[in-house]
Amino acid sequence: MPLTPLQRSLISRTAMAVLGLALLYGGRACLRVTSEIYQDDLGQNQQTSSHPAGDLDDTRLPFLLGVCLICLGTPFVIGAILPARVLYNLPFLSNPSAGRETVEQFLQ
Repeated sequence: MPLTPLQRSLISRTAMAVLGLALLYGGRACLRVTSEIYQDDLGQNQQTSSHPAGDLDDTRLPFLLGVCLICLGTPFVIGAILPARVLYNLPFLSNPSAGRETVEQFLQ
């Protein structure tokens, strides 16, 4: 039994929403871990002065991973929520040079 266009649309939008939300949740978890590592390092640095206060070496990777996951998940969630006709009318999707022209006019 073939699927109707409505069923296909619902399935694809649900899949995009689930994938996007999973990426956003993973990004949020990474940022939470970054915060916990930073707070733990601050507590240890107050007890011992072997490392400079505010040393961010341990927090760089989870922070970068969290930001990347959030940046990857956001378009999926937006694509799942917005109708296709709205996405098609966005200027940077329908005409890739539209944003460049606006920036060039602003800079002049």
